[in-house]
Amino acid sequence: MNDKHYRVVALGKPTDEERSQWYLQRDVEQQRRFERRSDDPLRQWKLSEIDVQAQDSWEAFTDRKYEMLQRTHTSQTPIIRSRDKHLASLDAMRVILDAVDHEERDAKLDFVPDPAIVVSGAQEVELMEADRIQRGRFRHRATRRCA
Repeated sequence: MNDKHYRVVALGKPTDEERSQWYLQRDVEQQRRFERRSDDPLRQWKLSEIDVQAQDSWEAFTDRKYEMLQRTHTSQTPIIRSRDKHLASLDAMRVILDAVDHEERDAKLDFVPDPAIVVSGAQEVELMEADRIQRGRFRHRATRRCA
Protein backbone atom coordinates (compact mmCIF):
# COMPACT_ATOMS: atom_id res chain seq x y z
CA MET A 1 0.00 0.00 0.00
CA ASN A 2 1.36 3.36 -1.01
CA ASP A 3 1.35 5.88 1.91
CA LYS A 4 0.75 8.75 -0.51
CA HIS A 5 -2.81 7.57 -1.04
CA TYR A 6 -3.84 7.31 2.61
CA ARG A 7 -4.25 9.61 5.57
CA VAL A 8 -4.36 8.99 9.31
CA VAL A 9 -7.42 10.26 11.14
CA ALA A 10 -7.66 10.29 14.94
CA LEU A 11 -10.73 8.83 16.58
CA GLY A 12 -12.99 10.99 18.68
CA LYS A 13 -13.48 10.83 22.41
CA PRO A 14 -15.62 7.93 23.69
CA THR A 15 -19.35 8.57 23.89
CA ASP A 16 -21.24 8.51 27.20
CA GLU A 17 -22.35 4.97 26.38
CA GLU A 18 -18.78 3.86 25.67
CA ARG A 19 -17.60 5.47 28.92
CA SER A 20 -20.10 3.39 30.88
CA GLN A 21 -18.77 0.17 29.36
CA TRP A 22 -15.76 -1.92 30.18
CA TYR A 23 -12.69 0.25 29.53
CA LEU A 24 -11.21 -1.96 26.82
CA GLN A 25 -14.58 -2.46 25.13
CA ARG A 26 -13.94 0.50 22.86
CA ASP A 27 -10.65 -1.04 21.80
CA VAL A 28 -12.53 -4.37 21.28
CA GLU A 29 -15.25 -2.44 19.27
CA GLN A 30 -12.35 -0.80 17.18
CA GLN A 31 -10.54 -4.16 16.84
CA ARG A 32 -13.72 -5.66 15.37
CA ARG A 33 -13.92 -2.80 12.88
CA PHE A 34 -10.29 -3.38 11.93
CA GLU A 35 -10.94 -7.11 11.49
CA ARG A 36 -13.98 -6.39 9.28
CA ARG A 37 -11.87 -4.06 7.21
CA SER A 38 -9.10 -6.60 6.78
CA ASP A 39 -11.56 -9.35 5.75
CA ASP A 40 -13.93 -7.32 3.56
CA PRO A 41 -12.53 -6.49 0.11
CA LEU A 42 -14.77 -3.42 -0.08
CA ARG A 43 -13.36 -2.01 3.17
CA GLN A 44 -9.70 -3.03 2.91
CA TRP A 45 -8.73 0.33 1.47
CA LYS A 46 -9.75 1.96 4.78
CA LEU A 47 -7.12 0.12 6.83
CA SER A 48 -3.42 0.86 6.69
CA GLU A 49 -0.44 -0.45 8.62
CA ILE A 50 -0.19 2.95 10.32
CA ASP A 51 -3.71 2.47 11.70
CA VAL A 52 -2.73 -0.87 13.19
CA GLN A 53 0.47 0.52 14.70
CA ALA A 54 -1.39 3.54 16.10
CA GLN A 55 -3.56 1.23 18.21
CA ASP A 56 -0.53 0.39 20.34
CA SER A 57 0.07 4.09 21.00
CA TRP A 58 -3.53 5.18 21.73
CA GLU A 59 -2.89 6.08 25.39
CA ALA A 60 0.33 7.91 24.54
CA PHE A 61 -1.48 9.95 21.86
CA THR A 62 -4.22 10.83 24.36
CA ASP A 63 -1.63 11.86 26.96
CA ARG A 64 0.20 14.09 24.43
CA LYS A 65 -3.08 15.72 23.35
CA TYR A 66 -3.95 16.44 26.99
CA GLU A 67 -0.50 17.92 27.68
CA MET A 68 -0.62 20.03 24.52
CA LEU A 69 -4.05 21.44 25.31
CA GLN A 70 -3.08 22.12 28.92
CA ARG A 71 -0.14 24.21 27.77
CA THR A 72 -1.59 25.95 24.75
CA HIS A 73 -5.35 26.38 25.00
CA THR A 74 -7.14 29.66 25.42
CA SER A 75 -10.75 30.23 26.33
CA GLN A 76 -11.41 31.07 22.65
CA THR A 77 -9.68 28.04 21.13
CA PRO A 78 -12.39 26.06 19.28
CA ILE A 79 -12.25 22.28 19.51
CA ILE A 80 -14.54 20.31 17.17
CA ARG A 81 -15.85 17.17 18.91
CA SER A 82 -18.00 14.92 16.77
CA ARG A 83 -18.19 11.32 15.66
CA ASP A 84 -20.13 12.49 12.60
CA LYS A 85 -17.73 13.81 9.96
CA HIS A 86 -20.49 15.72 8.15
CA LEU A 87 -21.65 17.57 11.29
CA ALA A 88 -18.05 18.26 12.30
CA SER A 89 -17.36 19.81 8.88
CA LEU A 90 -20.46 21.99 9.05
CA ASP A 91 -19.58 23.26 12.50
CA ALA A 92 -15.97 23.91 11.49
CA MET A 93 -17.33 26.14 8.72
CA ARG A 94 -19.68 27.83 11.21
CA VAL A 95 -16.73 28.60 13.51
CA ILE A 96 -14.94 30.34 10.65
CA LEU A 97 -18.01 32.14 9.30
CA ASP A 98 -19.04 33.29 12.79
CA ALA A 99 -15.57 34.73 13.40
CA VAL A 100 -15.38 36.74 10.15
CA ASP A 101 -17.43 39.83 9.48
CA HIS A 102 -17.88 40.78 5.85
CA GLU A 103 -20.21 43.15 4.03
CA GLU A 104 -22.16 40.42 2.21
CA ARG A 105 -22.95 38.52 5.41
CA ASP A 106 -26.65 37.78 5.74
CA ALA A 107 -27.72 38.62 9.31
CA LYS A 108 -30.62 36.16 9.01
CA LEU A 109 -28.27 33.17 8.66
CA ASP A 110 -27.15 31.48 11.87
CA PHE A 111 -23.42 30.83 11.89
CA VAL A 112 -23.21 30.03 15.61
CA PRO A 113 -21.69 26.56 16.07
CA ASP A 114 -23.49 23.81 17.97
CA PRO A 115 -22.20 23.96 21.59
CA ALA A 116 -22.47 20.16 21.80
CA ILE A 117 -19.95 19.86 18.96
CA VAL A 118 -17.72 22.93 19.32
CA VAL A 119 -16.19 23.47 22.77
CA SER A 120 -13.47 25.78 23.96
CA GLY A 121 -9.97 24.52 24.61
CA ALA A 122 -10.59 25.04 28.33
CA GLN A 123 -13.74 22.88 28.17
CA GLU A 124 -11.86 20.17 26.29
CA VAL A 125 -9.17 20.10 29.00
CA GLU A 126 -11.89 19.82 31.66
CA LEU A 127 -13.57 16.96 29.77
CA MET A 128 -10.25 15.17 29.35
CA GLU A 129 -9.42 15.63 33.04
CA ALA A 130 -12.82 14.22 34.05
CA ASP A 131 -12.25 11.24 31.74
CA ARG A 132 -8.76 10.66 33.12
CA ILE A 133 -10.06 10.79 36.72
CA GLN A 134 -12.85 8.35 35.85
CA ARG A 135 -10.37 5.92 34.34
CA GLY A 136 -7.87 6.37 37.19
CA ARG A 137 -5.24 7.81 34.86
CA PHE A 138 -5.06 11.37 36.15
CA ARG A 139 -1.60 12.59 36.94
CA HIS A 140 -1.40 16.21 38.00
CA ARG A 141 1.34 18.06 36.19
CA ALA A 142 2.49 21.54 36.99
CA THR A 143 2.07 23.29 33.67
CA ARG A 144 1.28 26.82 32.70
CA ARG A 145 -2.30 27.41 31.69
CA CYS A 146 -3.27 30.16 29.30
CA ALA A 147 -6.19 32.42 30.19
